[in-house]
Amino acid sequence: MQGVAENLPFASESFDAVTMIEVLEHTGSDISALAECFRILRPGGILILFVPNKLYPWESHPCHVGRFSIGRNIPLASWLPESLHRRICHARIYTRRKLFRIARTTGFQIRTMGYIFPPVDSFPLPKRFKQAYRRLSWTLEQSALAVFGVSIFVVFGKSQRVE
Repeated sequence: MQGVAENLPFASESFDAVTMIEVLEHTGSDISALAECFRILRPGGILILFVPNKLYPWESHPCHVGRFSIGRNIPLASWLPESLHRRICHARIYTRRKLFRIARTTGFQIRTMGYIFPPVDSFPLPKRFKQAYRRLSWTLEQSALAVFGVSIFVVFGKSQRVE
């Protein structure tokens, strides 16, 4: 089934959980998309969400100046003012504060949040390197440096209905 995030083809209160992994930044309206997720969740349901982190030092989306592609992984592009970043990279990026504000606006409660570092599992790298990287990533994700992770992950909840 296909649909757009701002107008999901599902009945209200039909899911216990919804996941959006690196999707919200590509929607026409992030507020409308989250409002739709809230609508289709049952009371007590959760939304698991991953979005690009503004503090990550490299831009993970392809960037363009006019018709000229400057590629992805552009250093510090994500730190540009939001209006300029959106014009060049064509996707929103988020701070924790902005994401929480949008969530509260749409009725969600914040259950938990954190940051993740880029995965390397799909790269053809030696197993030892991947294992060492996973250990390093986990350590960084538990430290003060976590705020520089590639993505913010959150679990938002829809409160139980009081009767």
